[in-house]
Amino acid sequence: MKDFLIVYEVKKREIENAYLLKVFLEHLGYSCDIANFYESQYYSLFGKQNYKVIIVPQLYHTEYVARVFSRFGPANTIFNLQCEQVLSDDFEAIDLHTPKGEARLAHHVCWGKRTHEKLAKSGISKEKLPVLGALSVDFIRKEIASILCPSREEIAEKFNLDPAKKWLLFTSSFTFADMPEDRRKMDERLLGIDLSERIELFTKSRLLFLEWLDKYLPTIDHILIYRPHPDEYSLLPLYKLQEKYPNFRIIPDYSVRVWTYLCDSILNWYSTSCVEAYFLKKPYFVVRPLPIPADIELTLMRNIKKIETFEDFKKTDFFVNDEGFHDNACMESFYSFDVNEESVTKYVRELSAVHSNNTKVEYTLPWKLMLKSNIKTYLVFGLHQFYGLFLKGIHKPSRSGRGFIFGTWFRAFYYNIANPEDRREALEKAMIIRQRVKTENSQTTCAEV
Repeated sequence: MKDFLIVYEVKKREIENAYLLKVFLEHLGYSCDIANFYESQYYSLFGKQNYKVIIVPQLYHTEYVARVFSRFGPANTIFNLQCEQVLSDDFEAIDLHTPKGEARLAHHVCWGKRTHEKLAKSGISKEKLPVLGALSVDFIRKEIASILCPSREEIAEKFNLDPAKKWLLFTSSFTFADMPEDRRKMDERLLGIDLSERIELFTKSRLLFLEWLDKYLPTIDHILIYRPHPDEYSLLPLYKLQEKYPNFRIIPDYSVRVWTYLCDSILNWYSTSCVEAYFLKKPYFVVRPLPIPADIELTLMRNIKKIETFEDFKKTDFFVNDEGFHDNACMESFYSFDVNEESVTKYVRELSAVHSNNTKVEYTLPWKLMLKSNIKTYLVFGLHQFYGLFLKGIHKPSRSGRGFIFGTWFRAFYYNIANPEDRREALEKAMIIRQRVKTENSQTTCAEV
C-alpha cells in the first residue's frame, strides 16, 4: 500500500500544486502518486485499498466521498485541498462549497481565517480545519516567480511582442459567455441554480468590452494581451479583433501567474486573478461595462473601485498604481501568508500528522449510492480505455462536448489529463522550489515524523 494519492481534476489549476506536494512528500520518504479523476489506470475497480490518504481538490458532500472511493478504493481518510474558497455571494448563499454529510469527516484545508471560521461555524471540528495558506501563492512569491517564469525577452520572441513597449494584461473570466445549451444544463444540475441570467450578463459584458477595445486599441501605443479563460467559449470575435489591431494579442498559453509576473499592469473583469496582482504588487484595475448584481459579486471585489464607462476606461493610466482597486483587509482574511515559511511546508507537516494517525475514518456510504458510483466508475474506465486505444491523438472534442453522449468525459480525457510534457514541466517547477526551500523538516524522514 502506498502512502498518498493526489487527485486533480482541472489540469491548469491543480497540476502544479499536485507536483509541489508530491516532491516535498517524497523528499520525506513517502510514496506518492498523482492521478486525474478520469485517469483509469489508477482505478481500484474491486475495492482494494491502495493508499493510506487520498488528497482531493474538493469534497462537497457524501456523493463526492463515494466518487473518490469508487474510483481509487477506500483510504484511511481524505484530505480536501478545497481549491475554491473565494466565492460570489449567491454561491455562498446556496452553500454548495461547505462540506456536508460524510464529507465533513475529512480534513479540509483553509487558506485563511475567513474559511476556517465559516466551516467551524457549520459544525466541522476545528481540528480538521488547518489554516495553511494557498499552495498557489508559493509560486508567486517574488523570489520564486523570478526563477520559475520565463523571461520577458523569451516570451516577446515566442509571441512576437515588443519587449520595449508596456504590456497590459486582461485576465478574462467570461466563462458563461455564449455557453452552449448542453453545458448550461449540466452546470445547472450540478449547482442547483438557474444560470440563464448569469449567461446573459457574461455574454453582454464581453460584447460591450470588445466594443470598448475596438475604440480603444487604435489610440494606444502599448500592447493589450487578452488571456482567455480555459473554459471560455466563442472566441471568433476576439480573433477578428486581433486581425484588425497588431497591438491586441490573444494568448491562451501559460498561466495567469506567468503573465501577471511579466506584464506591467493587470486589467480584470470578474476574476480571483487579482490575487496574483496583489502578491506580485502589480498595478491592478477592474473594468465593468455592465454592473454586476450585488448578490453575485465576488467578495474580493465588493469594496473596490470599478471602471464602468468607456470614457473612464480610455482616460485611465493603467501603468500607475491606484490603491482604490485593492481591498487589502479582505485579501488578508482569505489568504494567510507567512513571509518566513512557504505554505507547502505547512501542508506537508499536516499531511505527515494525518498519515501517522493510523485510525481509519469510518465513512457511512449507502449501498445504493456506492452502486451508482461504481457503475459510473466502470463506464468512465471503459470509455477512457477505448479513448486511449482508438481516439487519443486523433480526436479533439469540442469545448462543449457536442456530438457525444458522454461529451463531458471525452472533454475531460482530452483537456484535463496531464500529458508527459505537462507532468515534466510541473515536476521541474516543484523541484526548483524544493531546492530553494529549507525548513525544519528538510532533514527529517517520514519515519521520524
